[in-house]
Amino acid sequence: MKLKLAKYTLKKYEPKLGLYFFYNAKNKSFWNCDYPTGSVISALDGTISTDEVIRILASNNSDFSKSEFEEVFTEIFNFLLKEEFLVCVD
Repeated sequence: MKLKLAKYTLKKYEPKLGLYFFYNAKNKSFWNCDYPTGSVISALDGTISTDEVIRILASNNSDFSKSEFEEVFTEIFNFLLKEEFLVCVD
């Protein structure tokens, strides 16, 4: 599955807090996360699959296993899809 930020999702990074903030203008909801997670979510542009994202993260971070990345990011991706911060790209 390929994902990207929905057109009505706004993002902002606050360096002093080390947090990313996402605002869904469609349903007026907020979600925030740490810098590493927000960087991944912000980079989703629909060009690569979620499996590829997880594979890249795992290959660049030997401290964690691929299954750990899969568990965490699958949950995040599913939540953000459900809450309409992300959309699937065909």
